[in-house]
Amino acid sequence: MKNTMTIRTLAVMAAVLVLLYIAPLIVIARVTEVPVNWFYLVSAAALSLTLAFFLIWRVYALQQQKSRLRDRINHFVHELKSPLTAVTIGLEGLRDDTTRRDPLLANEYLNISQLELERLTRMVENTLRLFNYDEPGAAIQIQPLNLEKVVQQALKSVQLQAQQRNAEILVEIQARELRMHGDRMHLNNVVVNLLENALKYTLATPRIVVTVQKDGDHALLTVRDNGMGIAPEQQPYVFDKHFRGGHHAGIKGHGLGLHYVAWVVRKHNGEIGLESAEGKGSNFWVRLPLAGG
Repeated sequence: MKNTMTIRTLAVMAAVLVLLYIAPLIVIARVTEVPVNWFYLVSAAALSLTLAFFLIWRVYALQQQKSRLRDRINHFVHELKSPLTAVTIGLEGLRDDTTRRDPLLANEYLNISQLELERLTRMVENTLRLFNYDEPGAAIQIQPLNLEKVVQQALKSVQLQAQQRNAEILVEIQARELRMHGDRMHLNNVVVNLLENALKYTLATPRIVVTVQKDGDHALLTVRDNGMGIAPEQQPYVFDKHFRGGHHAGIKGHGLGLHYVAWVVRKHNGEIGLESAEGKGSNFWVRLPLAGG
């Protein structure tokens, strides 16, 4: 819609330029007896208008490129926050006297921090892929994987954040060995995004239920929370780029997380949706085709 309006605006501007250019020539031709070379004037007018239209279009194209670059940078920063937050919490925990006196707990913090640093390294290596995620033909790296392992890795990524919020995360694996072909990093980011949203948009003590089950020839992943929920009139726009509902006031973000999640799911020929009500939490579900399905 926005692009259509812009093209219409440019067409109107071109028409106005035509009138502004030709009208004085018509007036001059009528008030003077000097013969006018209309072919030359019309040709010059057409050339000038073509150049003007081209310059206007190039300015618009550059603005669009700037907007896309800003979106990609915002998205990349958004994805970096998760591992950086986990590492920060881990380091803060290691500074605590209680943690230092408990070797097992200290080792757990170190292991989680190491895993998140490794994930951060992989994300930096894939910066180009992440920056181009919203471009037509953007590539994903397909490989065999087990959805349960992807979910377990994502749970480790948010473990420290969950502990900081005293959150309860229940995992119900109703079907194991759900094999599929997909991009491990992007699918991991999908689960992490859904879990982080559940933590972020729950003002009380978070209680999150993650379910993995088989649904015909698809795997069904659900993330249900007891958060603030989403109003019915806002739900159709939840996966739109930059959408942030009115209840997001005071919660930082760029409105890119769920748009990115939906993009990844579509790239895997899957489906995504939600069930939610204000004040009653949200339930996000993702259906992904199984290998051979």
